[in-house]
Amino acid sequence: VLKVQNGTPVLVKDVGSVEIGHAPRLGQFGFMTQNDAVEGIVLMRTGEQTQTVLKRVEQKTAELNNGILPADVKVRPYYDRSELVALTTHTVRDNLLLGIVLVVVVLIFFLYDVRAGLIVATAIPLALLFAFVCLDIKHIPANLLSIGAIDFGILVDGAVVMVENIYRQLSIPGRENARIRDVIATAAAEVDRPIVYAVGVIVASFLPIYVLSGPSGRLFTPMADTTIFALIGALIVTLTVIPVLCAVLLRVGRVERENRVYRWLQDKYAQGLAWSMEHPRFVIGGACVSFLLSLLVFAGVGAEFMPKLDEGTLWVRATMPYTISFDESSKLVPQIRATLRSFPEVTIVTSEHGRPDDGTNPTGFFNAEFYVGLKPYGEWNGAYRTKKALIDAIDRKLSAFPGVNFNYTQPAQDAVDEAETGLKSSLDVKLFGTDLSVLEGRGKAIKRVLDAVPGITHVTLVQELGQPSLTIDVDRAKIARYGINVADVNGLIEAAVGGAAATQVVQGERTFNLVVRLKEQYRQTPEQIGNILVATPTGARVPLRELAAIGVNTGASFIYRQDNSRYIGVQYSVEGRDLAGAVQEAQKKVAQQVTLPAGYHIAWGGEYEEYTASRGQLRIVIPITLALIFLLLFSLYQNFKFPFITVIGVLLSAPLGGVLALWLSRTPFSVSSGIGFLALFGVSVQTAVVFISYANELRQQGRSIAVATREAALLRLRPILMTGLVAALGLLPAAFSTGVGSDSQRPFALVIVGGLFSRLLISIFLMPVLYAAVAREGDELEV
Repeated sequence: VLKVQNGTPVLVKDVGSVEIGHAPRLGQFGFMTQNDAVEGIVLMRTGEQTQTVLKRVEQKTAELNNGILPADVKVRPYYDRSELVALTTHTVRDNLLLGIVLVVVVLIFFLYDVRAGLIVATAIPLALLFAFVCLDIKHIPANLLSIGAIDFGILVDGAVVMVENIYRQLSIPGRENARIRDVIATAAAEVDRPIVYAVGVIVASFLPIYVLSGPSGRLFTPMADTTIFALIGALIVTLTVIPVLCAVLLRVGRVERENRVYRWLQDKYAQGLAWSMEHPRFVIGGACVSFLLSLLVFAGVGAEFMPKLDEGTLWVRATMPYTISFDESSKLVPQIRATLRSFPEVTIVTSEHGRPDDGTNPTGFFNAEFYVGLKPYGEWNGAYRTKKALIDAIDRKLSAFPGVNFNYTQPAQDAVDEAETGLKSSLDVKLFGTDLSVLEGRGKAIKRVLDAVPGITHVTLVQELGQPSLTIDVDRAKIARYGINVADVNGLIEAAVGGAAATQVVQGERTFNLVVRLKEQYRQTPEQIGNILVATPTGARVPLRELAAIGVNTGASFIYRQDNSRYIGVQYSVEGRDLAGAVQEAQKKVAQQVTLPAGYHIAWGGEYEEYTASRGQLRIVIPITLALIFLLLFSLYQNFKFPFITVIGVLLSAPLGGVLALWLSRTPFSVSSGIGFLALFGVSVQTAVVFISYANELRQQGRSIAVATREAALLRLRPILMTGLVAALGLLPAAFSTGVGSDSQRPFALVIVGGLFSRLLISIFLMPVLYAAVAREGDELEV
């Protein structure tokens, strides 16, 4: 009963209809052929183990499906981390196993003794065990980031030098009656100090990673942790376990079997070394040319922040016209889903249309996002052999939807991009200013410029204007004459047009609002809304049109802010070209063709912003690394000349191979390859330390500079080749891997593999020449 009029009760049904309705739909979730389903997201606490949590979730899901939920309602997980973890773990496992095999083969080939090769290989599992114990203590999980780029060759380098020297000393004729413990102790003492310093140099090359901030630091700190722990473990094993194993498995006076291939290689090297010592200027000049060549090639390599991690899935975003209604857009979404399902490489398709009920993704009906599950690449038997080819084919087929823009990314990558940029893209241009109309106009101009830049694709302007808005401008003077407050008018409009909760209805355990709202025929047009009667304190009723100006205008649908400054965004992608080159060309063209009013400025964000930040950090980190290496070498040799030629030798010989590897594989320079160069410098120093320390030892025994240089180069050729080759071959599988999860580690491995090969080819001639050039009689010699 609303009231009693002349003795007659006036009921609610007399003035309106009462029915069970629903709140206005904000979005819709579709699953395969079902247009209406419910989606939920399970969040894992920070620090929890992925596989453990997923097993518990699977158990609870089974409980729900096997008795708690109705028979026709099922919970079906369709995306979790387990598949990506399994694929990346499979890739890492294959790379590691193949790397171990290559390392062991090289060891046995050069030592020509299975026992000696296996003794060296023993350092691998023991060093890894030490590293995993340390990782467990620090609560660092063993995953793609922490173990994806472990180089077993680097781990056994110290053991290689130790076993090779012991093996050679045991094989010297005339020592059949010597005690094996004495021979091993003497041989180990000859190389223990260089080994410790060489490992220290490699550790020092990884230390600057800890000063990297942002995504670069988060990505590579776990790798640095694992590598440093493993190197320390390998050093402990080399100095303690390896000599003991040699004493047990090897014997004094054994005749070293002749390795004809190595003997031929050593003879050819002796000839080349003799020529190099006679023509030092030619050797040094050639090394300088190789360094200049590396700079020239590097200029054409291109640059990016980080290579994309292939997740083995797709995330497709469809942007429809901003003014589209839910009813119209919900007709297109199932059609797009069906188009995606039509590809045989696709296993599952879901759609998220509009925004979720909890409001965590504030977007409109114009936005639809699709998860596209894919078969393992090995099962693709259709016309498309690569993910890029499939995306191109999908894009061509989806072009049949006019007025809809499509963008392609991956689920995890999309979440990271949106968190970093605030927009739905990994690359964006943000124009900051105050006037929405100016922002809209200049934003369209920027979009036109980006559309014309080669390599830039999927350019989308994040529109802010264009939303039809009902404007009711209350005349304060008029309502004051009637004694009406603005709040009263606003409350009436809210209830009449949008609906207002008058009370709540309780049905069992369910509670929902009872909403009062004018019928649709009374609130469809501005004229109908103007007929709404507003009560005055005197009891009179005045039409709303008498108190306010009512009309439909174009207003803002979204207003984006960053650091309290308004901006409009232009989203884009880069394909078929390096990131830095494409963006830098776009920056020049935008600066030339788009004029900004005073107080407006542009920011190039997303991956490019991360790239510029990491580039600045690497410019600081690389010199710090070289300085640390130099200081360690100075503490080893107690002079400046030998550390100087070591660093110069590394700079003249190592970069060329690393740069050529990037250029030949068409891999842009990134943070991953930059970290690879840091590791390359550390590993390259080790071969120089092995040579210089032995040359100094021979000079302490009375050899002349020329004789000591030649003998050290020839006698240390085998450990130098072994350490360099095992370090390179240990990462060779990772350098050429194409499996899921290999993308982020491939540039790191390419740089080290290519750099070590050029380092070996150049340094075995360059280092003796440099040593002979700076060595003087009377030098204070340390080994």
